[in-house]
Amino acid sequence: MHYRGAVNRDHPRVDRRTFLRLLGATGAIGLAAPLLPGWGAGVAIGQDVDATLPDVDGLAADLDYDIERIFQAVVAIGYDAYPGALRGPLGTLRGGRGNSTDQALLLGALLDAALVKHRYVIGSIDAGTFDGQVGSRPTDPVTARAAAASVVLPPDVVDAWGTSPAWARDADIDQVFKDAQAWVGTTVDMISSALTAAKVPLGAPTIASDLERDQHVWVQFQSGTEWIDLDPSVPEAVAGTAYGSQNDVVDVLPDALYHMVTVRIAAEVVQAGVPARTVPISHQVRAADIDALPIYVSHAPAAWLDIAGALTGEQRYIPLIGVGSQIVEGDQVMLSAGGGIIDVLGGGPGDPEGQTLAEWLEFDVDVPGQPTTSTSRLLFDRLTPAQRASGDLQLEELPPVSVTHIDDEVGDVFLPFAATQIVTVASHALPWGLFSPPTTAVPTSPPTFEETTAQGAFALDHLRDLLELQLMDSRGTTSWAGRPLVTWMQLAPLASTGDGPNAVQTRVDLIDHIRTPGTLEGFAPEQAGILAGVLDHAAERMLVAASTGYLAPGTKPNEISVGRVFEVAAESGLQPIVLAPDSSTIIEGASTMALDLMRTAQAAGRYVIVPPSAVTIGDAQRIGWWEYDPANGQVSDRLDDGGGVELSEQSLLIIRIATKAACAFAVLGSIAFVAKAAQGKLNSLTDFTDSVASAGGGIAGCAAGGFALP
Repeated sequence: MHYRGAVNRDHPRVDRRTFLRLLGATGAIGLAAPLLPGWGAGVAIGQDVDATLPDVDGLAADLDYDIERIFQAVVAIGYDAYPGALRGPLGTLRGGRGNSTDQALLLGALLDAALVKHRYVIGSIDAGTFDGQVGSRPTDPVTARAAAASVVLPPDVVDAWGTSPAWARDADIDQVFKDAQAWVGTTVDMISSALTAAKVPLGAPTIASDLERDQHVWVQFQSGTEWIDLDPSVPEAVAGTAYGSQNDVVDVLPDALYHMVTVRIAAEVVQAGVPARTVPISHQVRAADIDALPIYVSHAPAAWLDIAGALTGEQRYIPLIGVGSQIVEGDQVMLSAGGGIIDVLGGGPGDPEGQTLAEWLEFDVDVPGQPTTSTSRLLFDRLTPAQRASGDLQLEELPPVSVTHIDDEVGDVFLPFAATQIVTVASHALPWGLFSPPTTAVPTSPPTFEETTAQGAFALDHLRDLLELQLMDSRGTTSWAGRPLVTWMQLAPLASTGDGPNAVQTRVDLIDHIRTPGTLEGFAPEQAGILAGVLDHAAERMLVAASTGYLAPGTKPNEISVGRVFEVAAESGLQPIVLAPDSSTIIEGASTMALDLMRTAQAAGRYVIVPPSAVTIGDAQRIGWWEYDPANGQVSDRLDDGGGVELSEQSLLIIRIATKAACAFAVLGSIAFVAKAAQGKLNSLTDFTDSVASAGGGIAGCAAGGFALP
C-alpha cells in the first residue's frame, strides 16, 4: 500500500488495536452479536476473507500462471474511458472494468504473481483505436444489464433473474426501488424542463479524454533478451502487438498518473490573540491503493496518552487517521472545559490563547490533467453565526466547552470529538460479495466494529449501483466513475435525554460523485449528466425510506432533502426558477448562508434551479437547490447548510429500538437493507429490527448517561 501522511510520528503512541477500540468508544458503538440474521463473521472490507471476492493471487493461480491466459483474462475486462490510474489492480478485477492504465496495473500484478519480469510503457494511441475502445462498451440494454448484474448481484440471483423485469425482492424493498425510480424520472424531467424553459442549452457529457489517448499505458514482459508487448485494453488484442506509439518505458508508474485523495482536519486556533488556520493532521492516499478500504478519522483524548490538562481545565485531543494497518497521528488540539485548579482558585474564564475555535474535515481530489477539487464540512464551531457575521468575536469571553461523561474509562469528552468519521473511496461498481454473508456455513465470530461501519459507509455506493440496475430494466442506462467517488459517514453520539437509550446521529455525505454516463435509452443524450447526478440523490433517499423500519413504532423520519424541498414547494404551487450565473440571487426566506452558497455556484458558472422561496419542513424553514454545470452537463444537489447529500439533512436518523438496554442506528439498517436487497432475500424491515433487538447477547447496552463498551 502506498500512503502519504503529511503528519506522522516516528513512534506513534496509538497502535491499531488501541485505535479500533477508540473508534468503538468514541463512536458510541459496541457490537457483541451478529447484526444480520444468520450472519457470522461477515466480510471484512479490504480483506480477502470471503471466497466470493476475486483476488489477484487467486486468479493467477487459477490461470496456472500462464502468460497468454493471464493476458487474455485481462483483455476480457471491460473498458472505461478516464485518465490515469484510478481503480488499481483489485478494483479493476472486482469491478470488471478499467481504462488502459488500470488494466495495465492489473496485468502487471498478475505477472508479479507469476514471477514474470515486466515493465510499463506510456505512449499514445490514435483517435480510431481510442474510439474502438470506447465503442467496446455494451450498447444494448440486455447486454449492459447482464454485465452490471454480474458484478452487483450474486450469481444465483442473476441466474434466476431470467427475462423478468426485476430480480426477486421482498415487497417492502421492491416498493422502495419503485419509489426511487419514480423520483429519478420526475426529477430529471423537472430539471430538464426548467433549464429548457430558461433557454439554457443542455449539453451531453463527452466521453473522449485527450489525456487518456495521450497517456495510453500497456505492459511489456521479458522473454530472454526481448521485451514482448501486451496491450489488454484494445478489443481482441493479440500478444506481441503494440497498439500505441511508445513515448516512455518505466518500471513503476509515476505518481502523476494516479488519482489522489487527501483527507485533513483544518482547525481555527487562537494565535497571538486572533484566529488562525492550522492543519493538525493531513493524509494523502492513492485511490488505486485502497479499494474498499475505509479511512477512519477520530480524536483520541490526550489523557489516554498521559497528557493532562488538570491545572487549567484543558481538554486535549490527538487527531488520528487510520487506513488499513497504518495509523497517522497529528498535532494535539486544545479546548478549555473549565474546572481546572486555576479556575477553582479564581482564574476566570481563562486565556483563549491556543484554544481551538472550530474544526473542518476537508477533502482534496486530484485527477490527472484536471484542477484539484476541494470540499469542506464543518465539524464544530464554538462561535455563533452572529459573532462570525459581526466580526466581534469576543474571544476574551469565550466560554468553556461542555463535556459529556462517556464512561469511567473514557472519561469526560467534548461530544464533537466523540464522533467517528469514516471516509470511503470507491471508483467502480462494488461487487455484491462485499455485502454478502460469508460462504462458511458455521459462523466463527461476530463482525467487528471496523467491518460493520465500513460496510455501512460503502453501502450507499452499492445501493446506487442497484438502483441504476433497476433503472436499466426500463431505461437501459449505465454510467461509470472517471474519478474517485468519495463518501463521508459520521457517527456521532447525541447528548442523553436521561430517559431511555442514547441516540447516535448518522450523517452520510457524497463528497465527490461524478460519473460519466454511457448507454442511454429512454433519456435524451443531453440529459445524461442530469441523470447521473439524480441517481446519487435518489439512492440517498432510498436509505431514508428504508430507515422507517428501524424507528420506534409511530415514529416517522423527518426527511430534509433537496428532493423533499421541491416536493413541498410543488404541493404549495411553487414552480422552480433558474438563476443564471449573472442573475441576482433573491429567494424569499433563504438564509444568508444559503444565498452565499448559491452566489458561489453562480460565480463558478453554474445555473441554480431552486424554488422561489423557502418551504416549511417540520418546524423549520428550509431551502435546497440543484446546480447545473454547463461545462460537463452534470447536476448536484445542495442544501442550505452547505451539505451535498447528507443523511443528517435528510433525516436525523435517531434510531431507538424499543428495548431499555439496547440501541441501534442507521448504519445497521443500511447494511441489512443493501445486503439483502442485493440478494433478493430481504425480509420485512420490521422483522429485522425485532431480530436485532432480541438477538442473543444483542447490541451492547447503551445505558442512559453513558455509552457502554462490550
